[in-house]
Amino acid sequence: MKNKVRFDWNKKSWSAVNQYDGASRKGQLSRWFATGDGPNAVMIDSLETLRNRSRALVRNNAWAAGIIESYTANLIGTGIRPNWNFKSRNIPLSDEQNDTLKKELQRYWSLFSRHCDYDGHNDIYGLQTLVTREVMESGECFLIKKPRRLNKIPVPLQFQVIESDYVDLNYSETHANGNQIRMGIEFNSKGQRVAYHVWTHHPQDNNMTSINKRQRLTADKVIHIFKPIRAGQVRGVPWLTAIIATLRMLDQYMFAELTRKQAAAMVVFWIKNMVGVGDPNDATFYKTNSEESNSSSPEDFPADFMGLNPGTTVSLGDNEEIEMTQPADVGANYEAWIQQELRNVAIGAGVLSQHVSGDYSDANKASLRAALIEFRRKCEALQQQLIVHQLCRPIVASFLDTLSTYNLVHLPSYSEYRNDYIDIRWHAQRWQSVDPDKDAATIKTMLRLGLTSLSEQAAMQGRDAEDLLEEIAKDQTLMQKLGLVFDSNPGQTATNGLLQSGDESIDEATSTAIQ
Repeated sequence: MKNKVRFDWNKKSWSAVNQYDGASRKGQLSRWFATGDGPNAVMIDSLETLRNRSRALVRNNAWAAGIIESYTANLIGTGIRPNWNFKSRNIPLSDEQNDTLKKELQRYWSLFSRHCDYDGHNDIYGLQTLVTREVMESGECFLIKKPRRLNKIPVPLQFQVIESDYVDLNYSETHANGNQIRMGIEFNSKGQRVAYHVWTHHPQDNNMTSINKRQRLTADKVIHIFKPIRAGQVRGVPWLTAIIATLRMLDQYMFAELTRKQAAAMVVFWIKNMVGVGDPNDATFYKTNSEESNSSSPEDFPADFMGLNPGTTVSLGDNEEIEMTQPADVGANYEAWIQQELRNVAIGAGVLSQHVSGDYSDANKASLRAALIEFRRKCEALQQQLIVHQLCRPIVASFLDTLSTYNLVHLPSYSEYRNDYIDIRWHAQRWQSVDPDKDAATIKTMLRLGLTSLSEQAAMQGRDAEDLLEEIAKDQTLMQKLGLVFDSNPGQTATNGLLQSGDESIDEATSTAIQ
């Protein structure tokens, strides 16, 4: 920030006025014209191009594809799963009712999970992965709720995933009912979403024989998932937007460098014709022994050498010579430069540079652990704020509504406590530890000091604490029945693996036998 002197007519004196350097219009910033367009105005003319270029990069660029795969694997993994435990909710349920309801809901959720995809390709966790990929690659995704007949599937409810192209970006007008339609989404006078105008099939699929028409779907039948960046934003922007240009230019540079290497490694034999021997007007004069060559006329060779392959033999005419170009080598800084550019790409994508390059040679355990902590914090925020809030909760709401409507499961006071039923906990797949021994020791210390709980640690592992304890109890009962003792039972063994007797003395003979 700099101080700018200005004459104050009220005080009849000169005074200093603060000015931000970033707002300067001098020097290199004089040609920077940044507009103040709103969140939707900036994307109306750019979003379709951004979306198409992002998809093209993911299809053809290894770095872009790796970023999407890495993010999807870390955000979803094997799936973000619900915890059907209502003890901490305000629902008036006894422990016995809660346990019974928990088992029933888990059973129907498993049935629903296998049949929830309208297209029949994924289970519920496969849909989570597909939706996440679509949101990252295209900026947004839509799910259409499809009620079904009860005799067709166990839970008469399915969801159809459609791409963002189905909701026309260029469709903006005033509806007959007075509502405003902006980029295919209808808003009422209060600014609330009330409907989506969706094409019957993909507008870019040319193999459809039926006429493509828009259909108006009320907002309660559509789930719209995207990552809002600015307040009031209506549609989503691809996550690769900030690095699309960089990835494209890097891709072109790498292709040019690969072509240079290929040309430098190509071996071609040139046979020069002696003066007065042969007829240059004869078509056979220019033929080569390359099977790939289709040359049969003087117009093809030697004027055009672009189709040459390694090992090709080409005859030259009288007084003709070949001068080969000697392109400069990339130099010693090539690898360092590429690594720095990939780091910039990783920053723009929000992933680790190792996720982009696939190179972990310069990472040690400490640096990798620190980088993973920040990356996983981003993933946890996206899991809760995007996947769980925008996708999982609406699906569970429709799932529970369907169970209640068809009386498949008895949900006590569901209409009164619907929000409490829907507000369940979700557990993502646990993170793999970089240093398991140190992490386990840290968790043990925190548990002993009362700084964490078993429920919290079980949730971080993607488990429900009650399910975990019940599973441990069953295992210990079975081990006692079979006369087995493992170090995992602190009630029978000490930290050094020795058996504990009733008076906490050590049975050395038994302990020695176990060792």
